[in-house]
Amino acid sequence: MKTLFLKGCLNSLAAILYISATAQPVNFEWVRTVGNADYETVVSMVIDSNKSVITAGTFSTGTVDFDPGPAVFNLTSNGSFDIFIMELDTAGAFQWAKQIGGSEGDEIDGMAKDSAGNLYLTGYFVGTVDFDPGPAVNNLISTTFLNNFILKLDNNGNFIWAKQFSPNSTDNIHVDAAGNVYITGDFAGTVDFDPGPAVVNLSSAGFTIQDGYILKLDNNGNFIWVKQLKETTGTMRVRFIQTDVSGNMYASGDFTATVDFDPNTGVSNLTSFGMTDGYILKLDAAGNFIWVKQLGGAEGSVPVSLELDATGNIFSSGNYLGTMDADPGPGTQILPGIAGNSNTFIIKLDNNGNFIFGKYFFNSTFGVGNSFMTLDRSSSLYLVGYTALGTDFDPGPAVFNMPGGSYLVKLDSSGNFAWGAGFNPCNVNYRYVVATDILKNVYTAGAFACETDFDPGSPIFNVTDNGGNDAFILKLRQCNNSLKTINATSCSRYVLNGITYPASGQYIQTLTNAVGCDSIIVLNLTVTAINTTINATICEGSLYGVYGVSGTFTDTYTTPLGCDSTRILNLEVKSRPHPDLGGDTTICKTSFVLSPGAFRSYLWSDGTIGSNLAVTGPGIYWVTVTNTDNCPARDSITVLPAQNCSTAGECIVNVEIQLYPMPFRDILVIKKNTADCIIYMNLYNAAGQLLIRNQLIVDGENQISLHSLPAGMYFYKFYAKGRTLKTGKIIKA
Repeated sequence: MKTLFLKGCLNSLAAILYISATAQPVNFEWVRTVGNADYETVVSMVIDSNKSVITAGTFSTGTVDFDPGPAVFNLTSNGSFDIFIMELDTAGAFQWAKQIGGSEGDEIDGMAKDSAGNLYLTGYFVGTVDFDPGPAVNNLISTTFLNNFILKLDNNGNFIWAKQFSPNSTDNIHVDAAGNVYITGDFAGTVDFDPGPAVVNLSSAGFTIQDGYILKLDNNGNFIWVKQLKETTGTMRVRFIQTDVSGNMYASGDFTATVDFDPNTGVSNLTSFGMTDGYILKLDAAGNFIWVKQLGGAEGSVPVSLELDATGNIFSSGNYLGTMDADPGPGTQILPGIAGNSNTFIIKLDNNGNFIFGKYFFNSTFGVGNSFMTLDRSSSLYLVGYTALGTDFDPGPAVFNMPGGSYLVKLDSSGNFAWGAGFNPCNVNYRYVVATDILKNVYTAGAFACETDFDPGSPIFNVTDNGGNDAFILKLRQCNNSLKTINATSCSRYVLNGITYPASGQYIQTLTNAVGCDSIIVLNLTVTAINTTINATICEGSLYGVYGVSGTFTDTYTTPLGCDSTRILNLEVKSRPHPDLGGDTTICKTSFVLSPGAFRSYLWSDGTIGSNLAVTGPGIYWVTVTNTDNCPARDSITVLPAQNCSTAGECIVNVEIQLYPMPFRDILVIKKNTADCIIYMNLYNAAGQLLIRNQLIVDGENQISLHSLPAGMYFYKFYAKGRTLKTGKIIKA
């Protein structure tokens, strides 16, 4: 029998109800169920970019056909509980199902997806479990009775990696825009939180004291950091986590007694008002404390859901006993209640933790169960849970009652009631999950255990369970929303419905059509003009394209699609080093050492890399050096056999050198005594640049014409056979 409830008018207390507060009723699209005579339930659900529905949950002993259509796709549990992951397309047609499980009991706590559609799951396992759902094997073995796992699959359910660690629980998993993975929960005693070979132990104050944790991994499952929230004498859990576009983290959960919410060296203690209080904690991307807000009352509160909208506003829902102050700041917003009764709170804060609104679902007799929540792209809220007879789901002044059973309620972004629907009045104490797609279709999933009409409208769509608890996935349509995709290219910018888009990317516009439904336009824009700025360095003597001097250069060119593009080049030319091995020389029987000067690196002709080279015989020797700008330069020297060696077998250098006049004008006179070795001179300016190289100095007077040099200070070096004989400075007037 179908029962229709209009706001303020209760026609019957039958199995199913539908309530609408707008002119756009929610409509039944499809429901899919899987199960056998035992226990199956959906624990987590995500919607991918194709509006396909991916669910994960557990199934117990026996064989289950996971294809809800006429075909058969059987999976058989390996133990008391196994994990399943299943995909249905947007029409509810079966795509694939995967199974994870060993001979004991294995369960899932949560699932998330990244921007590429990869899936991340967390939960616990016992014994040895193969976490590759394909034909290959990737076993994990629990080191204690229970171990927690983190599993990554691609968007077709194929194995990528699996990790394990061993806290008491994993409550939630989340993936940020950069692909980092966050896992939250609680632990007692000492736990190693690094799923790799390293050890990162955290310890609570005792085995009966539970601390909260937030674990961050990269998208390959490698450890980044873990943060601990320390409890003094009671229990503390981190149930949910979300991240904003800046990488800040928002976590929520519950605690008793006193907890330090600063996970680093600071202290930020909160003490519970009641038996159990809730909290919302903000950390930055590195896990540093920003702020914490307390949610509590005389008897206690427990958050069960946490969401962020596109602007960073925070939405939290959960349950409270008695009354509750929904404003965590200095103000007061009392939510009513009766001692011992559980009601539902919905709170909105800005990204600084400032109070925006507090709403509630109220039952004066029996209470209201868990309200799991999601947001659509307009920041409307959808809450699912279970309730007893007589709950008012309109948080405003009007009254909107439902009979006992499961409920699905929509509130707008300001917390105003939009519509409500319910089903499954028997065995209501289940966990339900809810999600929406880009067209604002609503999906809810969980378990049911009796004949249930899943159509919230006037037709009846009854489904009977298989004798136990069966899993279901339900799709509801709010409106005849339309979706149009535009793939566009532009040289500079693109204008759509009066809005200008200057850069490549995906953009979504939502327009309201004549009957009040959404017309959604997805623009995939490629801007083909390429305006780039390049900062480059080269070494002197080299070219960057056609440019070889320092400066800023602008080039304009046309892309293959005909768009004018510009490139700005900021070019810096670095000086090369000036190695100096001296002039060609001779050698007798003993060796001498070549030294080119002080540089960053050296490579000699014999392959050695030291700062000097011992010459033991005639030959051609060279060295390539680099300076601190990594610019190279090379010098070489030819060593010939000496024609006049001393009776001791070596050329004797016993040289006296004079330079005059000082200061000089155009002619520098260099006078050398008689010696049996050839001597050369190098001349440098004050900046160290080589001006004259390998100037031969003969016996007697040498007149060197330097009229082209400007007045100033200069430096000289005399050398023979690779050895420096004399250095100094001269002044030109």
